[in-house]
Amino acid sequence: MFIKMVASVLALVLGLAGPALAGEAATRCSALAASPYDAGTPPGQGKLIAEIEAEAAIQACQSAIENGEGDARMVFQLGRAFDAAGRYEDAISNYQAAIAMGFPLAEVALGGLYELGLGLEQNAGEAVRLYQKAFDEAKLPIAAANLGYVFDAGIGVEADRAKAARFYEIASDAGISWASTSLGWLYEQGLGVEADYPKAVELYQAAAAMGDADAANNLAVAYEQGRGGLPQSIKQAMAYFETAIKGGSGLAMANLADVYAYGKGGVPKDHVKARELYRAAIDSDDASAVARAQNSLAWHFVLSNTELEEAEGLAAAAVAYDQGNPAALDTLGWIKHLRGDDTAALELLEQAAKIKPATSQLAHLGAVQAALGDKAAARTSYAQALAKLGPDLDDATVDIAGIQAWLATN
Repeated sequence: MFIKMVASVLALVLGLAGPALAGEAATRCSALAASPYDAGTPPGQGKLIAEIEAEAAIQACQSAIENGEGDARMVFQLGRAFDAAGRYEDAISNYQAAIAMGFPLAEVALGGLYELGLGLEQNAGEAVRLYQKAFDEAKLPIAAANLGYVFDAGIGVEADRAKAARFYEIASDAGISWASTSLGWLYEQGLGVEADYPKAVELYQAAAAMGDADAANNLAVAYEQGRGGLPQSIKQAMAYFETAIKGGSGLAMANLADVYAYGKGGVPKDHVKARELYRAAIDSDDASAVARAQNSLAWHFVLSNTELEEAEGLAAAAVAYDQGNPAALDTLGWIKHLRGDDTAALELLEQAAKIKPATSQLAHLGAVQAALGDKAAARTSYAQALAKLGPDLDDATVDIAGIQAWLATN
């Protein structure tokens, strides 16, 4: 079916179009549906798919083609308009027609549909092939960025952070902000490259200047911690968190909530504002931020010993998102303990301590083991908790003096 649709699109364009003309309809089509990653789009213009006014763009781009103003770019932009409208079969036929007309950027767009499984069967391998083809044919920066992402995340290929970094760097040098942020994260974490936090900060600063919300959030964290050559400044951190939030970063909402919840950097505690921000993060579109905020809000309730039923639901949702997250497992396990279900608590806390044998996890495990009457296991867990104790422990649920007293008498 797609082959017939592509043929009909090509026939329409080839039948009507002479030399491409910048007529009124074509100009409007570009204003509404041009890609910011198209070299033919003036700097600062172009729209992401989510920003396109779909119906107006469809009308303008169809008019351009029908008026003989259609070229490969117009066909591609019509595809983007259909993509924005969720009319994926029409988007696919136009992307394929644009590819047949020699427009490599359409390969990237079609690859995105394959990656996400929109309008066709999900096929990450085909997505990678199309990204690579577009890069090989035209060295498109957005193709490099997408290749960086798939090698970073291991989508359709074996994860290779070193290769991801090389592709991200190409895209970053071309001004793709999210590629700069992603490359910065690799430098911050030392993944595929030698760890270099100052280099990460430089990349975050460049990306944040281009409006990347994730970069602003990462800069905020660097200022909060005084890392990467930046001075420790809660004022600067909060300013960047606010900037990131305006850009839609759910993670920044959760991070700023932490500032108010714990009074970081001398900021007065504000539990109302903290809860508002946690809930805003939970309502955001960022799945990882949602789970992070669910766990954080659940723990916030634990510390105040309130709303434990809601807290349990939040923590359970965070665990469901990532069953290997020791913080979420620990939170849910501790809530089960507080609500009197030590059998369920034990299983969760054993998992948390196995993944992350840190003071909090081990102390919570010891408390539950003691509550269940297993003093030998509790002694082991408590002793390990004390052995892991560091100067940065910030957990009001862990009573170090109480643990030492228990060990002295049991």
